[in-house]
Parts: sequence; structure tokens; C-alpha cells
Amino acid sequence: MVTFPPNMTATKYSGYFWDVFEQQLYSLKPSGELRKMLCRWNYFMDGKYSSNGVQGYQISVNSVSKFYTLNELRKLKLKDSIVPYKR
Repeated sequence: MVTFPPNMTATKYSGYFWDVFEQQLYSLKPSGELRKMLCRWNYFMDGKYSSNGVQGYQISVNSVSKFYTLNELRKLKLKDSIVPYKR
């Protein structure tokens, strides 16, 4: 069983967890380690160039690159979740 700190909540993408108090995204590695991700600016949203950019995280879901914005993550609330463990 994996136990997370009480301030972590699961995101809609498996393997990614949001620290609600620290406002930081973490990825869960196969070894069970939580690794802090780097926040980046994205100037291309919905195929359009934005001069001010949007802050967020570049993640990979089933080998497809996605951009998870800070606005989406900040809406997450604390809740318990179960992480499936595969051997």
C-alpha cells in the first residue's frame, strides 16, 4: 500500500498528484517515488498564440503530451483516492 501525505490529492490523470497546500504537481514513478514537476509557460493554447502565456505542467498520458494548467489544478479539492498497485 502507498501512503501519501495528507495534503495530496489525485488528478484526473493517473500517476499525477497535486499538493493542495504547496500548489505543486508531482508524478508517481514506478518505484513509488513522488517526483516534483517543473512548472512551465505555454504560449500556444487551443492552437492559438497567446502573448501572455498560460502557466502549467507538461505531462504525458498514454504517450500523448498534454498541458495541465494551474487554473485547472487549483480547482482540485482534497479527497482520498486509491492507487492501483501492479507487480
